[in-house]
Amino acid sequence: MSAIYGVISHSKSLQDNFYNHLKPFSKYTFDRSHQLKYQHTQFACFHQELTNEAKMEVLPFFDNKNNCFITADAIIDNRDELIKLLSVQSNDITDSQLILEAYYMWGNDSPKYLLGTFAYSIYNFELGELLLVRDQVGSRILYYRFDETEFSFSTLMEPLRREKDDINDLYLKKFIAVNTVIHDFHPTETIYNNIKHVLPGHILVLKNNELTEKCYWKLQKKKWKKRYKSFEEANLEFKKIYDEAIFCRMRTCGEVGITLSGGYDSGAIACVAAKKLQAENRALYTYTSKASDDFPVIVSDWASIDESELVKDMANMYPNMILNITDSKDKTPINSMEEIMNILEQPYKFNRNGYWVNHLTDMASRDNCKVLLTGQHGNWTFSYENIDRYYVHLIKSFRFKKFYEEFSRNCSYFKLSRRKEFYCLLEKIRETPKVHDTDFIRYANLSKTETATLTKFLNDELNVYKITKPVQNVIEMAVNPAITNHIASTVVKLDLKYNVITRDPTTDVRVLEFLYELSMDNFNYKAFGRTLATAYMKDVVPESVIFSKKKGVQGSDFLFRINDEWSDFYRNLLFKIDNSVEIKKLIEYEQYKNDINVFETLKLDSSRDYIKDVSNLMALDMCVDFMSKIKSL
Repeated sequence: MSAIYGVISHSKSLQDNFYNHLKPFSKYTFDRSHQLKYQHTQFACFHQELTNEAKMEVLPFFDNKNNCFITADAIIDNRDELIKLLSVQSNDITDSQLILEAYYMWGNDSPKYLLGTFAYSIYNFELGELLLVRDQVGSRILYYRFDETEFSFSTLMEPLRREKDDINDLYLKKFIAVNTVIHDFHPTETIYNNIKHVLPGHILVLKNNELTEKCYWKLQKKKWKKRYKSFEEANLEFKKIYDEAIFCRMRTCGEVGITLSGGYDSGAIACVAAKKLQAENRALYTYTSKASDDFPVIVSDWASIDESELVKDMANMYPNMILNITDSKDKTPINSMEEIMNILEQPYKFNRNGYWVNHLTDMASRDNCKVLLTGQHGNWTFSYENIDRYYVHLIKSFRFKKFYEEFSRNCSYFKLSRRKEFYCLLEKIRETPKVHDTDFIRYANLSKTETATLTKFLNDELNVYKITKPVQNVIEMAVNPAITNHIASTVVKLDLKYNVITRDPTTDVRVLEFLYELSMDNFNYKAFGRTLATAYMKDVVPESVIFSKKKGVQGSDFLFRINDEWSDFYRNLLFKIDNSVEIKKLIEYEQYKNDINVFETLKLDSSRDYIKDVSNLMALDMCVDFMSKIKSL
């Protein structure tokens, strides 16, 4: 993998400043870097040698024979398939050369044939055409700017900033307003007005100073749907696909690690990976976050703040697991903010988890892990569960007898009243969960038009909780640009900082396409949820993990962890906002002063909404610091 940068411009000033634009890359970790200029085009590549093939990468690369220029940030997973299709003579060919050979064979349709995690640019001087490509599910990030003097692209935003560029005030207002960890609410916009995202599954083509956008992949049902004779047959097919999705992501010249909880998603991936590594006499390094050791234990029938016992059960089954269970001592959401914001190039709102995600990635890097597996999207894909949606599916399919049998079986197993549960189901069917303008942070300064537009986006794009919607709407969340941009812009930059790559088998294109063809019956069998995942895990994962009724809660000690710092933080926040002209343009200042008083002293035993409000105040503090920093540059 790597970070890439390029400028296409006839401006001598921009060409002369090329190396100055590369300075922001210096705060990340690379094995080597290289730059190359050809005519009016300058490309750069900052290499991370995470695979054996990556050690041989020559990037940027200019092909004299075909007059093409390439720089790439890529790991290609279907290498064997491509080598055969392209009649390549050497199995040692690098991933970037495979991309070039695919381009020579299929032209602008070539991304359709690639599987993996990638973002790259090819300039064809014969055609006078530049391509920018981002992988199907947007696992790598790629920014660009296009104006009267230049077209430039980068893995980072900072190298694309120019002297008179403005912060995108609307982006920040929406960031402040919406009560969620997501920070991207438009497919292409970023925190800067002149910097845009390349969309997942898209190609940008620059030719004759005109930019066109083309979607080369999207999640959709195939014309010829494969029919499975039984639930078991579908499971066998899924196992082949998912095993390969895990195995291909383990290709590395270093160690393999995983961020591991006690849940289905990371648990299944860890056990399958450990079994394969065990056969190769290799270890799997696992990294588990738990609540602070001195945090008062909260006993709950459904929640767990320490999943280390389940993790230990997995290690007992696979002794080649090297466990790293940490409470991230001395790390807090407040004392980690500046460091993480500097890595991410912008404010963020996942304060409850950010500090330990950063810490675990750092730990993995110190253990020479080059690949860090995760099951981040599993709840939308591999282990999706909603029994009520299944009941609605049966009713809408006019399978009333089947509904009665499944509903009765489930109620009997869990000793629930059928009448009461049926009335609850009817209430849920009647409900239409929607975001309203009253759900936004009250001190956010959004106009009525801005509020209406944002509300419509949240309801149309991100609201999948209506149980009458098909399961496909949930799976689509894994490739929704608001989600993919948010995750990629975070994960990729943390990876660049620590010289690792985080890889998620739950977003493998083959896995997504397979699951998208299934009906709710495949996710629920004989009235039980997550049956596809449970069948996959049988005899591979400890039964304690499969049948655990508790859900792990990361960041449960959020308020406890920041309590000692809160008084100073609160006073500093008041001072900074009182003295910031910039932030007062983005918030309703008088409303803010009314709202913030209740947070002077933290309430440690608080509701979920209260925790969100505290997190949003921390995000507001980051916005002030970010604008102050940009203003001073």
